[in-house]
Amino acid sequence: MHPPGNGNSCAEVGQRFIISIYGTERVFSAVDDCVHVRTYVRDLRQIWTCVRDNNNQFGFINQRTAKFFGRDYNNDLLCSAGMLTEMEYLTFIKLGSGGYKLSISVDARLLQVQLKPDSDAIQLVRVGASSLTIGLHQLDEPVFSRFEWVIHGRFARSSAPHYVSSDEDQTMDMEAVNFLVRYGITNIISLNTQPLSKRELLLLSCHEITYTHIAVADYHSPTPDEFDAINSSFKNSDTTLVYSGYGHGRTGIAVSALQLYSGRRLCHADFKANFVATEAQFDALKDLKEKLER
Repeated sequence: MHPPGNGNSCAEVGQRFIISIYGTERVFSAVDDCVHVRTYVRDLRQIWTCVRDNNNQFGFINQRTAKFFGRDYNNDLLCSAGMLTEMEYLTFIKLGSGGYKLSISVDARLLQVQLKPDSDAIQLVRVGASSLTIGLHQLDEPVFSRFEWVIHGRFARSSAPHYVSSDEDQTMDMEAVNFLVRYGITNIISLNTQPLSKRELLLLSCHEITYTHIAVADYHSPTPDEFDAINSSFKNSDTTLVYSGYGHGRTGIAVSALQLYSGRRLCHADFKANFVATEAQFDALKDLKEKLER
């Protein structure tokens, strides 16, 4: 069974991947707390989700163990970390001949991955030594496109479930709920113009997921009272997912607002990095920032 695609997919936050030895059926698999190479069978231990932290650094979290691909102090590769730190930052360098070189930073140096001699375990070697060519194989589009942790395990953002091109596309079905449960989401803040149906709300309630709906038109902003309601919903929950339609402009303004409420001193560039889209949205955040500083 060969991994899907040719192994030249681009790493994209929120997407799921198989990581292979390029051109083969052997893929990276979480085995206990280690990373080994196994024949591809599409086991959850072989599926990795691409994430990014507030430092704009990328990592991969395993679908089965919810642990991050990273290294230890002996430069062996592990899958044991519960959070993304410098020891889990990954760098993929695309090769003209196909595939990638995969590196991890060690003391400001990039070390590349290689199989241990006579073993299926993986280790790091210095740049210039013989190293593996890695394949990245993107799996199907997830239910919540552009899913990304803002604060890992506490606060995430994404598109609406099953988004295609408009707010009306949203469907909170069992597949979407299973996704939420898998990631430990217990609260949703939706800025989509469309509310969920009674049937969809019941489905969430049966899985103990709360839901706050604040209808905001595309490219527009919440009112001051709505900003307060977003913050109240977030504070009264354990793990929140914020979404709108596509998952940028309105989601970005909600993410920025919650960061301001938490005490972060954001600037225009920070709002832009959160994908705030319009001048009106920038102005609304500026007003909220001034209000909170007062």
